[in-house]
Amino acid sequence: MFDTTDRSPWSGRLLSVLRVMTGLLFFSHSLVKLFGFPPGEPPGQVPILGLYGAAALIEFVCGALVILGLFTRPVAFLLSGQMAVAYFLLGWTTPERHRSVPE
Repeated sequence: MFDTTDRSPWSGRLLSVLRVMTGLLFFSHSLVKLFGFPPGEPPGQVPILGLYGAAALIEFVCGALVILGLFTRPVAFLLSGQMAVAYFLLGWTTPERHRSVPE
């Protein structure tokens, strides 16, 4: 599919590190929403039947799959869609959260 003959021997290792770190970020954000771990972090434990709960379930399952390296392309597509929805629901509608958005 892709020509990999001109890539550095370190590129595969570094891509794996990037994949694992990205998966850990999604997984850690889902732990806060699902289980309230670590305690005191916003938004804390949320109900699963809400929008935050659905996002937490997607982040939990997909974050674990990305860490393990299973189905990474479809999972990355799903997570990018989730991040686009999160941006437009939270970032676009509330300019006071982001100073770069003009009022």
